[in-house]
Amino acid sequence: MTPKAIAKLRRTFIAIAMASFFVVIVFMAATTIASNVRAMTNEANRTIDAIIDAGGDTPRQDNFGGGPFHEEASYGLRFFTISFDDAGAVTNVDMSHVRSITSDEALEIAQISADPSFITGLGRYNNYLYKEGATADGSMLVFLDCSIQLASTRDVIVNTALLSIAALLVTFISVFFFSKRAVRTEIENAERQQQFVTNAGHELKTPIAVIRANTELTEMMSGETEWTQSTIRQVDRLDGLVKDLMTIARGVEQASSGDSLSEVNVTKVIADAVESFKGPALNKDLKLTSEIADGISLRSNDKVIEQLVCLLVDNAIKYCDANGHID
Repeated sequence: MTPKAIAKLRRTFIAIAMASFFVVIVFMAATTIASNVRAMTNEANRTIDAIIDAGGDTPRQDNFGGGPFHEEASYGLRFFTISFDDAGAVTNVDMSHVRSITSDEALEIAQISADPSFITGLGRYNNYLYKEGATADGSMLVFLDCSIQLASTRDVIVNTALLSIAALLVTFISVFFFSKRAVRTEIENAERQQQFVTNAGHELKTPIAVIRANTELTEMMSGETEWTQSTIRQVDRLDGLVKDLMTIARGVEQASSGDSLSEVNVTKVIADAVESFKGPALNKDLKLTSEIADGISLRSNDKVIEQLVCLLVDNAIKYCDANGHID
């Protein structure tokens, strides 16, 4: 793996780690905010029910059904109530527990208020949460001032958002720093491997050139034979392999798309590849024969097909029984 590939893998790891942590942070933040909002609405629901049970007056401990309610807390409640008869006509507007609005404003608020939420059972108008409940004479609409609770909820939302952003930034810095340290050794190893392959490729070029020159000189002096031609083919193949190694060492992506494909004469490629191994087979007293149909073509890569055939024939020569026959 090249240093570029390792760096790309590191970036992918950072992206996956941050995406996973982002999902966790969003879930935790949403859970925290939802729990806070639910606690506030449950408390408002319980308080409004207690006010309705108390007939629109400040609720007492027994109005909460034995629930956790401090009696002193009732003096901090700010609310107003509107009573209706069975026909829906207003019978009373109680403003004794609030001073910020008038009776006329209270009636106007009651008229423009939207339907309560089906989730909480409460409606909201500005800082008031309201709910209607049945009474002995009809019904009562209670508007409870929850400005302190709403402000506290807003603070929770803002603080949770800020903490989430801070956590994401700290996590990103940590992952970025530690991932860099984690892949540093791999990058150094890849660079050393790249340098080794580059040096080896340059060193191999000289003996390859010498073998080619000596073989061509032999052909000039003694004439062309199947053995010299086999040597030339193997030199060409070795030269191509060295060039591939150099390409990989430079970190260049090898072509694997349709751009590297062409119409290949498979018959000739296979025949030439097999011919190159007749000498090694003869040295091991093995008989190597081939029957290849004419006119076989394929849209492919001639080097890939040649490499495949060479691997197969080379393994056959290595593992064939003594005095065996490879067909």
